[in-house]
Amino acid sequence: MDPAAQRQSVVTALENSGAELELFQQADLDILWEQRYCTVRSLRSATRQGLEGVGLPRGLVDHILSLQGAHGR
Repeated sequence: MDPAAQRQSVVTALENSGAELELFQQADLDILWEQRYCTVRSLRSATRQGLEGVGLPRGLVDHILSLQGAHGR
């Protein structure tokens, strides 16, 4: 899959999770793809330790984790 398609896959998962897409830069999308956070399910099961461990900015980590709470987790 080419990088643009990979990023679109991550964007779709983020969008379906209710994320504010404008917070994410291309580099963030690439990290999420490379570390297999590219589906709604993987984003919902992500942990603070895992997200911080792959180098995502704290603001994005907090945002992704807040989405989990919005979905009853």
